[in-house]
Amino acid sequence: MRAFRKFLRFAIIIICVGFIALMAREGKLSPVWKNIQGLFPGKKEHKLTFKDYEFKPVKRKDIFQKVLATGTVTLKTGAEVKIGARISGQLEKLMVKIGDLVKAGDIIATIEHEDLLARVAQFTADLKAEDARLAKIRQEGPLEINKLKAALEELNVQISLAEKMLSRNQALKKRGFVSEAVVDKANERLMVLNAQIKLAEEEIKLEEARSQNDLRLQNAKVEKALANILEEETQLSYSTITAPIDG
Repeated sequence: MRAFRKFLRFAIIIICVGFIALMAREGKLSPVWKNIQGLFPGKKEHKLTFKDYEFKPVKRKDIFQKVLATGTVTLKTGAEVKIGARISGQLEKLMVKIGDLVKAGDIIATIEHEDLLARVAQFTADLKAEDARLAKIRQEGPLEINKLKAALEELNVQISLAEKMLSRNQALKKRGFVSEAVVDKANERLMVLNAQIKLAEEEIKLEEARSQNDLRLQNAKVEKALANILEEETQLSYSTITAPIDG
């Protein structure tokens, strides 16, 4: 008889627990619980009002986001950096061996470059020669032009005298002191001088143009010689192989 009562109480408890779980699952437990609380006098639920909140002025600030993670950092074994030369040639000297530590910029190897050194020396000599020719042109060009201008000045002086001589002979002819032949000779002299002056002026213009052209051509030769040196020096720098990174 006692065993039956115990079993009955246990079954009632199981049924009640199952009923409560079912109501909680369907969301019907909260209203029931509120009704049960209403049967017992006690502290009522406090409703929030305006006074329960604290207000502060809005300020603009930076928002930082931090990401935390755990893990391990391991070196990648077998990583390789390919290093090569930009010019072809036989290896002259190897500065390092497999496994050595190097820093970026360290010399690793050199390639034979005697021929490059010879070309750099040759182009350097060519540049000096072209510079010397350029200096000569700059010096001799103005000298020749100044010589022609001096000759022109002399002709201008002669033509001034010839004009005076012609004017005087014409006055003497009117008086009958000189013949027509003397006047013609003075006039002919003046015409020759005028022709020589025009020729001298043209020669000055031609010499100035020739001098400018010679300067342009020689400057071009100097620039070409300089470019040849820079090209060979660049090729020479490629004969030294350096480490691109630390490792």
